[in-house]
Amino acid sequence: LFIALLPFVFVTPIEAGPPAIPSNGAYWAVSLGTYGNNPSTNTLANFEANVSGRKLDGFHFFKSWGDALPTQDIRDSEAQGRLPLVNWKPSVSWAQIANGSQDAVIDARADAFKAWGKPVILGIHHEPENDISSHGSPAEYRAAWQRVVNRFRAKGVTNVSFMWIMMDWTFNPKSGRNPNEWYPGDDYIDWLGADSYNFYVRDGQWREFKDVAGYFYTWATQGKAGSHTKPLAVPEWGS
Repeated sequence: LFIALLPFVFVTPIEAGPPAIPSNGAYWAVSLGTYGNNPSTNTLANFEANVSGRKLDGFHFFKSWGDALPTQDIRDSEAQGRLPLVNWKPSVSWAQIANGSQDAVIDARADAFKAWGKPVILGIHHEPENDISSHGSPAEYRAAWQRVVNRFRAKGVTNVSFMWIMMDWTFNPKSGRNPNEWYPGDDYIDWLGADSYNFYVRDGQWREFKDVAGYFYTWATQGKAGSHTKPLAVPEWGS
């Protein structure tokens, strides 16, 4: 199920401007298909009619650095009333983004999102701690994130919010990781997210959702970002 269907749940600003934060409850959304190969809006409508039993609040897109965002599938889904969450994964190193050599790519996407004008949640390289060998260090990741956000701000983009997406395992003390090393800073983050999978530890033990996502929740509400009450998301979850 987790291969073909990656639901994301927003826990905790669809008009022009940034995406709205739900006053209660959550946004309910999915991702269908494979990485970079999203289904047609007809497929989504069929899924809503025959599987979810309700209109989805959003759709989770996985896009590459060179994609001309917002791509037509993003536009089509939004036109049917679904808030886009777009994971934008660089094909270049974080250092290349941070040093300004990718500004033309970033600026083009900022201009396009601004011209489109629809609310979007944008994640920059989700689960970065899984790609150190190919993309760089935590410090370079933070600098790259800040570079993208600063370029969007310089372009006057107001309809895009930024979601930081990590692996839930990173927040578990047993991982030996420090999520604070990856955090770009409160001024650069609008939403906090962690992908949560029951199978990740692979020890044959079943874990409840609260046990899998609990460390992230504690960090987000009581730790580094706890005093800022940022909205939370589980962009991917499964078993």
